[in-house]
Amino acid sequence: SFRGSSDSSLHTKAIVFDRRKTFIGSFNFDPRSVLWNTEVGVLVDSPELAEYTRELAQQGMAPALSYQVKLVGGKLVWATEDNGKRHVLTSEPGGMWRRFNAWISKAVGLEKML
Repeated sequence: SFRGSSDSSLHTKAIVFDRRKTFIGSFNFDPRSVLWNTEVGVLVDSPELAEYTRELAQQGMAPALSYQVKLVGGKLVWATEDNGKRHVLTSEPGGMWRRFNAWISKAVGLEKML
């Protein structure tokens, strides 16, 4: 944004194949990115990099840092961990503005572009 603050963040996509090859880049694996975006990626054949990337992903997906979405009784629930205690949420995590933005995006059809 003009003032330098944004809700978006710089992030990468990384995929490990057969614990040997690693793809790292900004490329989104969807039709919009294939046809319109000018994002890049690199494929590296290195078991060491593959293992490091896998471990980093495992750390980032730890229960205390993420949510596990499950279908229970026909409804979505979000499971997480806080101070070693497991918590199950019955509504999507995030504040009111995040949920409102998600609702607007869905209502105007932005999800179809992703």
